Amino acid sequence: MPVELLSALMLGFSGSIHCLAMCGSILAALSVGLPAPVRADRWRFARYLLAFAVGRISAYALLGWLAGAMAIALPRLLGEAIRPYMQALASLALLLTAAHWLGWRSAALERLGSPLWRLLEPWARRLLPVQSPVQALLVGFIWGWVPCGLVYTMAIWSALRGGGAEMAALSMLVFGVGTLPFSLAGGVVGGLLAARSELVHLRYFAAGLLILVAVGGGIINGWPELHRHFWYQTSGSMFAAPNLCADGRCCGPQRQAN
Repeated sequence: MPVELLSALMLGFSGSIHCLAMCGSILAALSVGLPAPVRADRWRFARYLLAFAVGRISAYALLGWLAGAMAIALPRLLGEAIRPYMQALASLALLLTAAHWLGWRSAALERLGSPLWRLLEPWARRLLPVQSPVQALLVGFIWGWVPCGLVYTMAIWSALRGGGAEMAALSMLVFGVGTLPFSLAGGVVGGLLAARSELVHLRYFAAGLLILVAVGGGIINGWPELHRHFWYQTSGSMFAAPNLCADGRCCGPQRQAN
């Protein structure tokens, strides 16, 4: 599995631990509203839960595709010089989320999606109570657009990492799959797991993973100017010229001829 997809899977899993209180409560409320015969039959109940999940993950994939398409359009409109700044922005988004998990509170990112959610929420209400798997699928799709800083951060990261709209959509799909274990647990054991999600070591694990992905994925390798500066300082000579690879990135200092 490519490292980008593996990172998305791990971030989805670790992030869902932290966000279980919200997503678990939504799924629990939707589950309680299902018809009694559905709740009494565990296999039918599982199909409805799966429909909720597939709808939500489909929304994530569409969000990734849209963000990826915008990321492709920006360099064409503003020039290729903007690309390293886009890559640095992707890493910055992950670092801000890590800071949020470590105690820094800001709702600014969630507010970005509030106008869209105000348009979608009435449609979700019209579909309730859920009476069929198709309704569950549609409600899950709308649920995927609930303002969430982690989802928006992942969409930005997936889009600005490069690879095109399809790769961004695939990354968001894998991210959504990573959230399944804990989001599906929102019914019976959601309360217990939500309490555990507030344990310091779990928050630190998730935040540390975000920081590793951010630093390893963009700040140095994605910003050629910063990378060249790194080589200037470590090459033994402040006048050493960087050795540029074919893609424009710095591969190390050029050796001086004797």
